[in-house]
Formats: sequence, structure tokens, C-alpha cells
Amino acid sequence: MLYVSLNNISFIAYHGAFDEEQKLGNEFIVNVKVGAKDETAFIDYADLLDIVKENFSRRMDYLETLITEIEKDIQQKIKPCDYLFVSIKKKNPPLGAMVESSEVILEKEY
Repeated sequence: MLYVSLNNISFIAYHGAFDEEQKLGNEFIVNVKVGAKDETAFIDYADLLDIVKENFSRRMDYLETLITEIEKDIQQKIKPCDYLFVSIKKKNPPLGAMVESSEVILEKEY
């Protein structure tokens, strides 16, 4: 299988259910890996990045919603896509404790 990855994409965005997250924002780190069984396939890094950026520009309360929206767009726009891994880390989430990051991960084979 052929894989294309974008690693440690950094965003400041306003995702989250808490008021302070929506006003102040947080730093997010995103990793995306797409796989194709056809090893001659061409998967454009720029298209993949555009999908992630477009989804990050729309504020959402939950990272689970954001990650499934990214998946839907990748499935529609990146062909072939036989494997997908997406992780989204929220740095220093407001949880009332010293937490380096929280993370949502989606991994699928199609």
C-alpha cells in the first residue's frame, strides 16, 4: 500500500464546548495519513491540506464532529483512499488539571 502523510499541522482555532475555548481559542496539532492499494496512485499533499484547513475554518463544539467531517471530505475528494488515519490533539485543554493535550483519533480501512 502507498501512504501519503501530513505530520504535525498546527492551527489556532476556536473548537470546543466551553465559552473560553470559543473566545480565546486553542492550539491544535493534526496528523493525516491516506493509503492507496494502487501503488501507482497519486495523492496530492496540497489537496489533503486544503481539506484539513477548510474544516478547521468552521468552528465546531466537538473534535469528534470535526474529525468525521474531515473523513467525509477526504472520502469524497481524495481518490483512491483505501486507508485513513486522522488525529487531532488539543494542546492544554481547559480541564482543571495540567494536561498536555487531549486527542481524538480516527483510523479506517475501506
